[in-house]
Amino acid sequence: MIIKEVNITSFGKLQNKKYTFADGINVIYGENEAGKTTLQQFIKAMLFGLEKKRGRVAGVDEYAKYEPWDAPAYFSGSLIFETGGQKFLLERNLYHKEATVRLVNLGDLEELSVEKGDLDMLLGNISKSAYENTYCISQEKLLPQAELGTMLADERANLAQTKDASFQLSNALERLTQKKKTFEKQKKEFENARLTQIEQLRSKQQLLQEQSSQMSDKIKVQLEKEALAKNQMQALKSQEQKAKAELEADQIPAKTSDGVSHKNDRKKQWNPLVILGVAGAILMQILLTTTPDYLIIFRIIQVICVILVIIGIVMTMRKNEVAEQELRQEQEDVRAQKSMKLREVQQAQQDCYLTYRTAQTARETMEQELQEQSLLFENNHQQMAELSQPGTDERGLEHEIQSITLATDTLQRLAKDLADETDDLINQRMSQIISAITTGKYDDLKLEANKQLYLTDNYRKRKPENYSQATMQQMYFAYRMAAGEMLAKEETLPFLLDESFASYDENRLREVLRWLSCQEQQLLLFTCRRLETEVLRELGCSFYEINL
Repeated sequence: MIIKEVNITSFGKLQNKKYTFADGINVIYGENEAGKTTLQQFIKAMLFGLEKKRGRVAGVDEYAKYEPWDAPAYFSGSLIFETGGQKFLLERNLYHKEATVRLVNLGDLEELSVEKGDLDMLLGNISKSAYENTYCISQEKLLPQAELGTMLADERANLAQTKDASFQLSNALERLTQKKKTFEKQKKEFENARLTQIEQLRSKQQLLQEQSSQMSDKIKVQLEKEALAKNQMQALKSQEQKAKAELEADQIPAKTSDGVSHKNDRKKQWNPLVILGVAGAILMQILLTTTPDYLIIFRIIQVICVILVIIGIVMTMRKNEVAEQELRQEQEDVRAQKSMKLREVQQAQQDCYLTYRTAQTARETMEQELQEQSLLFENNHQQMAELSQPGTDERGLEHEIQSITLATDTLQRLAKDLADETDDLINQRMSQIISAITTGKYDDLKLEANKQLYLTDNYRKRKPENYSQATMQQMYFAYRMAAGEMLAKEETLPFLLDESFASYDENRLREVLRWLSCQEQQLLLFTCRRLETEVLRELGCSFYEINL
């Protein structure tokens, strides 16, 4: 890719500016605050866009830094670049309220779609972050950010080998990790819910056991009541039969024709007048036969005796009748008492039977409740047995977690295999670049698995931070260039170097410029010194000079 022309409507301090560039090396010279960094940032904004940040850092981001404060609607520009033998026009309005982008093929004036990835394809699908960490080196960021190691790890394990440059291992692993955490959280929720149900069922089971035990005790009490009532009914039955027999035996006998009860066992007593009358009548009869002289007197006395007999008989009969009535009344009272006793026994029988039936009904109800509790207990036991094992949803989540774990392990294993194959290539390329810059003083620069650079010096591994500031920058320069070749793949992108070699001595500057002049990429070297142009002329390198 070659940048041909830049047109700036308004970007920071640059307004209504037009710059043209040549293939190869372009030296953009300008004094401090002439706009070199602004021009570099404009080129990046055209290629990758510039978004307004939100929140507390909104006042210090690049958008706020370069937005025209007096006319933000003119925050725009265009860029013409060439790639694959064709020229393209890229226009952007960077004003966040009216942000637009337009990409046109100048050969046939066909408008391409940035939203559908046409610009990304022309840029080799390299991201802004990857570009800033490799070919774009400003005075503010001479060292790459830590994310470059992640990008390289992605690229080494990238499916770009299968022409799918959109895949990134770190993102994929992060998504899998987040998805696994989500599934694990859901599985834990299911598990907690299941354990809560088990605990609830266990408490219910304990309550059912206690209720069943209490119900069994109550049933025993009712059985005892039933047995007691049954025994009492049997005893009362015997008493009833005995009372009936006594009642039947004590029936009042019927009167005979003479009015005397057959069952009147009492001995009848005659009235003394009867005895006296009979005795007098007999005596008078004897006297009549022996002493006729007193016939009238004896006849009168005899009549009196007869009257006495009659009176005695009447009195005897009345007395016997009264005695008979008293006897019958006495017998009726006895029979009434026995009848009452029989009724009491029968009533007691009914009460006992009612008690028996009540106890029996209560027992049958309790037995039914006990059976229902036993059924509930069995159902709860079965539910606890089922809940002791993970459910369908939980097993499905566990399967998903295992699948994600397997996928993660597979990706990590593939990443390691691919990394092992490509590490030698990037290490070899970094060593070549540092060797060219230092004229062979250092020729073994490696990127370890922990994304840390090490330089082998006198058979010892040392970090770049153990060297001078300039040498450390040169090591990271070699690292960024080698990384850029890997990330950019077939598409060559221009170098944007803003005061990148200010700390280099003349020898190192000469060697790095010599190495850059041999690269295929376009080089835009922003500097406030004339030293770079002098060294390029000394080396015999052709370059295009732009003065700001």
